[in-house]
Amino acid sequence: MSQTDKPVSYQPTDGLSYDPDDARYWDAAGLQKEVTRVFEVCHGCRMCFKYCDSFPVLFDLIDKRHDGDVRKLTAPETDRVIDSCFQCKLCEVQCPYTPRDKHEYQLDFPKLVHRYKAQRTKARGVPLRDRLLANADAAGTMARLSFGMANVMNRVTLVRAVMHAAVGIHKDKLLPDFAPTTFEKWAERNARVQPRPEGVEAVLFPTCYVQNNEPQIGRDTLEVMDRNQVKTACVKGLQCCGMPAWETGDIETVRKQAANNLKVLKPFVDAGVKVIAINPTCAMMMRREYPELLPEALRPEARRLAELVRDPSEFLWRSATSPASTPTSSRPPAAGRLPRALPPAGAGGGLQGAGPLAEDPGRAAEADHGVLRSRRHLRHEGRGFREQHQGGAEGLRRDEGGEGRGVGHRLPARGPAVPAARGQEALHPMSILARAYRRTASRRRSRRERRRRTERRNEEGRAQRDRGLRDLRGAPGSGPRVGNEGEGARRVHVGPHLTFLFENHETIHYQVQEMMRAERMVKEAEIVHEMETYNELLGGPGEIGCSLLVELDDPAERAEEAHEVARPAKHLYVTRADGTKAYARYDERQVGDTRVSSVST
Repeated sequence: MSQTDKPVSYQPTDGLSYDPDDARYWDAAGLQKEVTRVFEVCHGCRMCFKYCDSFPVLFDLIDKRHDGDVRKLTAPETDRVIDSCFQCKLCEVQCPYTPRDKHEYQLDFPKLVHRYKAQRTKARGVPLRDRLLANADAAGTMARLSFGMANVMNRVTLVRAVMHAAVGIHKDKLLPDFAPTTFEKWAERNARVQPRPEGVEAVLFPTCYVQNNEPQIGRDTLEVMDRNQVKTACVKGLQCCGMPAWETGDIETVRKQAANNLKVLKPFVDAGVKVIAINPTCAMMMRREYPELLPEALRPEARRLAELVRDPSEFLWRSATSPASTPTSSRPPAAGRLPRALPPAGAGGGLQGAGPLAEDPGRAAEADHGVLRSRRHLRHEGRGFREQHQGGAEGLRRDEGGEGRGVGHRLPARGPAVPAARGQEALHPMSILARAYRRTASRRRSRRERRRRTERRNEEGRAQRDRGLRDLRGAPGSGPRVGNEGEGARRVHVGPHLTFLFENHETIHYQVQEMMRAERMVKEAEIVHEMETYNELLGGPGEIGCSLLVELDDPAERAEEAHEVARPAKHLYVTRADGTKAYARYDERQVGDTRVSSVST
């Protein structure tokens, strides 16, 4: 039997290696053996057909072009399969044959892709497009030097066409704007930078996207931590986590960036301070890639860092039962309107999960905001963008849980795609929480202001009542007279909503004159009728007449309380000098079963 007639074994070959410090890792022949073996296993299993395009492309090539023989794949075809992977790592999570599961096949497709790209980059170098996209910090620096012109040019059709042709950045990719000031500079100006770990519970890894594009996400994260009494520090000198460079296979750049971040974070890691990574891709990079990518001498320190890395939602969830955690008045979406997670782009709109804000701390998620839980590095280049864009947009449009005001996303760079696909605002979960906390604080301030106004009005009402009752003297039926206090003596405030307005001869006289001018009354009969109507406000012999004003600003509250006001006024009375009570009664012509004559404004 010839070599080509033998079936490809699923067992690991002598070329198996996932360690860049292992000499076998860089052996081209050993890599080819592993590529053939892994492709054969995946072709036979097909569990991951629904994830990225690597698997459908692989299956189509083997089945339709090579009659099921994986060994007939050409180098360009292998490149196509490898380049269709965008390192979401969902296949590794689902695969039953991984080293993590201690399976004998020792299959790790994402690491195989990284190894392939690392060898290719070592042989060919890093293309211009990849150098531009992989260095987010340098791109941010150049954009700020343009004083905003970079953001303008990124929206010019002609410029985007040139970028597409020259460096392969797809003309339809929505590029995020660059911020005029970095998050690090903001933190330094606001005294949030702390080089030492004393008294610090968490240190923030803002990620290059927050650093250069959306510093507000970092500020919101700090605000949420402050609300929950978590002493959170920022540090200077952090670089990109290295994932963009690692996706291109540039292992030297990855190691330099990782070593720098380890050095900057070392005082906090040594003190056991948690490291909060805003972007889940960066958290995954530090947790899973640093301990295996860095040189052997740095791996113990990388493992200590990996144990301390937390996603901000994860960190808050773990401390949600703490008495120090701060609740909000917001509520998660109701059943039937649960937000959906962003499907992996190119996966045909399949859903990766569903639910309210991930690891919601104390029901603090803002209602009507879903959460996109896709975890992958987004590429901007033309290669594969169309398929990813169509799949992701279709998933967003098909999402039945997205009727709310906006959508939350845990991957910051994914935010710009949401308004284009659904016309909704896209916010990071920390920004959603920060808004909820601000709204809650605003409501509390409003309640405190209302209480202060009520107390002030009650105090004024008691004083005015005492002054006004002293002026309620005179002949029976003549009504109260106006003393030296004038208008103030007529008004008696009781509680936050009630005002008693007493009338006498002078006040009625002025009101009749005002009505005559407003209605242009000149006929005596009309004037007499108006006087008789207003005279009824004074009451009969032995009575004191007044108008009861019920002040309710909120229309909904006014409608709800109207029937209470219309009930018999048995709770309204005046205590006489001898201690007996004189109860009030409404003018029966002004009161119905469910209404009181009123004017609403």
